[in-house]
Amino acid sequence: PLDPKQAVEEIRRLDRFLDLSSWTLFISDAVFGMRSQWRKTFLEELARRPCRARKLWLLIRVDLIDREDLELMARANVAPGFGLESGDLGQLQRICKAKKPQAYLDHMMHVAEWARELDVAFGANVIVGHPGETERSLRASASYLDKLFIQTPGGTTGFVSIDPFRLYPGSPIDEQLEQWKQNTGMVTHRYPWWHDGDQGFLAEWIDPSSELDFRETLRLRRELFDPILHALPGRFVYRGPAQDYFKRAINEQIEVASARRSLQSLGLWHLWRKLVGDDERATVPELPQSLDQDDELTELARQARRETLAQLPITTTPALTRALEEVPRERFVELELVGESAADVALPLGHDGGSTLSAMHAYVTAFEALELAAGDALVELGGGTGYGAALASGVVGDEGQVLSIESEPALVAAAQANLARYPQTELIVADAHDTARWAGAAKVYVAFAIDALPPPWLAALAEGGCLVAPIGDGTGQSLTLFSKGPNGVSERRLGPVLYVGDRRPR
Repeated sequence: PLDPKQAVEEIRRLDRFLDLSSWTLFISDAVFGMRSQWRKTFLEELARRPCRARKLWLLIRVDLIDREDLELMARANVAPGFGLESGDLGQLQRICKAKKPQAYLDHMMHVAEWARELDVAFGANVIVGHPGETERSLRASASYLDKLFIQTPGGTTGFVSIDPFRLYPGSPIDEQLEQWKQNTGMVTHRYPWWHDGDQGFLAEWIDPSSELDFRETLRLRRELFDPILHALPGRFVYRGPAQDYFKRAINEQIEVASARRSLQSLGLWHLWRKLVGDDERATVPELPQSLDQDDELTELARQARRETLAQLPITTTPALTRALEEVPRERFVELELVGESAADVALPLGHDGGSTLSAMHAYVTAFEALELAAGDALVELGGGTGYGAALASGVVGDEGQVLSIESEPALVAAAQANLARYPQTELIVADAHDTARWAGAAKVYVAFAIDALPPPWLAALAEGGCLVAPIGDGTGQSLTLFSKGPNGVSERRLGPVLYVGDRRPR
């Protein structure tokens, strides 16, 4: 290996060339520190001749280091990262992580104590769903992490990343896959996965053992490990350089554990089950076959929408807020977009780009401008698959009415299935420009862009009525409120928007 003093000089050369004073330097060396004397000499030299990096972050086996290493790391401004893998004795033995698993886990506890005393930040990575994993092993691992990071008196200077197991080509498990299947009962649902799309999901779509399937692994991960991630910010007591780097890493793990991320996984699970047919493992009859049967996904989607709404800089009525939370937006989009359904973005309703589901905030802006309330009657022009009508139904209530007009029969058919639980909603296949279908309406929402308000629409609008429409061309529009009164029509621009255009030929 490179002489340790020369290794430090190379780091200093890089610092002189780039000025690392605003950087965190990550050292990725699979065998770093294997030689004790080399490691200690390197750390001593780095402490004596430091570089300007905010922090040096390096990976090392936790069972290699002692308190002297931590003392040197404190002086050298180094943060170690450990591949802990699991907190379960049996799992550590199964994956050959440690010859003496109990001593390995006990040593990690000692390292965490030394790190806290010396104010050395550290990270630990744990894999959830490794082949051979069971509910018992996951519970044991979570219990250990809780003691390591949360229950320790005085807090911790460490953070934990929780990763799903991924079957990488050429890895030891891949090389001995059949043996692992025989020994653990693991199931690979799409192998080899690297010839397909959605590779991030497919690499993880594995039943870890005959006792634990993919869906149950996801559920247990949320139940057991998410509380640890959410509690960690309040236990993190590191006060040294680059605090923001480590706090950001903690918050990123919380984001990975969000309901939105879990929704993406379950949405792709439904999609790929449909694409590839029955599971190789046909012994799990209780698995949901469709979105409307999947109570777990429904609840996750609801939580994800709440997360999204909490971040939006908008306020609205309690009735509309409740509708935005409760209407299952994931059922109004294509199956491949279920994972995106909780985001505040417009989503396509087909592959031609001619119809979209508007972003959630767009409905808030339009319905607030119309002052939509309980008992009202609303006409929606361009109803798509019925999401806007469902939201409106939640606002107007049982005493109100919603008429949704859509020109595409296929979208209306989808909307009829989606809106079966909303008896106050009527759906028709018609041209929105056929004002005979909606003449006399007092509140109208147009869900596609028009160049200008057609005079027949103004004539069809009731006296005292209001209409909200995106006005402009395909490059951008202004959502505009038109109010019809005894002295004519007033206009008020509500803000820039981008809706799909009118499908009617000009």
